[in-house]
Amino acid sequence: MFSWFSQNFIWIQITSMIISAVLLVFIIRLMIKIDFFAERRQYGSEIRHLSDLRKRKLSQLWKNVLKRIAQPVPSLWKESVFEVDAFFDDTLKAYGYLGSNEEERMDKVDSENISNIKKISEIHLEIIKLKGDDNLPLDKEKAKEYLREYRKAFRELGLLD
Repeated sequence: MFSWFSQNFIWIQITSMIISAVLLVFIIRLMIKIDFFAERRQYGSEIRHLSDLRKRKLSQLWKNVLKRIAQPVPSLWKESVFEVDAFFDDTLKAYGYLGSNEEERMDKVDSENISNIKKISEIHLEIIKLKGDDNLPLDKEKAKEYLREYRKAFRELGLLD
């Protein structure tokens, strides 16, 4: 028995390689037929398109924010901060950070992607307080500080120049 195996060992190896090659070809053809990688290709092109669209929207938003923050009207400063915070949340959603609210999405962001994400999380909590109480004031310097942090994050994401 042992001598038969040792005499035919090369043929067993060749047969195994042929069967493996046939199965590999079958798997590859099946993957092509069902277009296995279509979703990933489509997702990549959507992200690139989304990024360009986000850049344009953010550029327009930022121009409006800068105009409003220059005016001596505190309600406009609040509105500007609220808009930028909402846009940041939409951006996190668009970049695939999942969660039922903005805090959960921010928790999933790695500080390697956005270095000041902890600071933005703190700012977001303050913004929630501002939204909840119309009587809470927001001075111009504080609004500018908030916007600087968001600007830094948007730059790190490649959305602002």
